Amino acid sequence: GNPFDLRRAVALTLRYERLTRNDEWRGSAINDRATALAILGERGDDDALRDAVTAYRDALEVRTRDAMPAKWAMTRENMAICYKSMAEADPAGAAGHLRDALTAVEDALTIYTPEQMPFYFDKATRLRDHIIEAIRTLSDAAPPAEND
Repeated sequence: GNPFDLRRAVALTLRYERLTRNDEWRGSAINDRATALAILGERGDDDALRDAVTAYRDALEVRTRDAMPAKWAMTRENMAICYKSMAEADPAGAAGHLRDALTAVEDALTIYTPEQMPFYFDKATRLRDHIIEAIRTLSDAAPPAEND
């Protein structure tokens, strides 16, 4: 959708989060808000990317690993995607964002298994591989350290 529709989605999900008492629904609303913010961020709104990560963290307070493991893993995977986008948008902070992305996707892979969740396992594995490649590329592009 267009940015106006995404900003409206952010506002509506925020309102719904505040109204619902059901943790699963509230977690989904927070995650939906984060996803809309992430899309805005991928379209160039760096503040929205940071807000998306914050919202995903908020979702993890409801979507805990113990209570909702699959939703927790999906939220961690979404965070990894966000951090990867942040690395692309912020070259100076890319190394840190990529480390955060790798940690998040590896967390998701502790839940996703090839036997029980093959689609999500494959998708997260590809994301992890892309993040590792981005880290390698960044390391290869870094100037050599000077010897004193």
